[in-house]
Amino acid sequence: MHKASFSIGLVLTPLVNFVFVAAAIYVLVVMPLNKLATRRATGVEPTTAAPSEEVALLTEIRDAMAVSS
Repeated sequence: MHKASFSIGLVLTPLVNFVFVAAAIYVLVVMPLNKLATRRATGVEPTTAAPSEEVALLTEIRDAMAVSS
């Protein structure tokens, strides 16, 4: 028979790397998307504040320019 040498490190290293990458993807991608999906399903929308005075003034100027042209 052939005397094949088998190193546990050749199997264990890619397995550990896979687990680390899978955990990072889960924490950085899957969890935030699940939280967003839950918020959308319950109908909770982020509240937006009323536009500031500068934004309201700029909107008026933009609308006035659109009418005049």
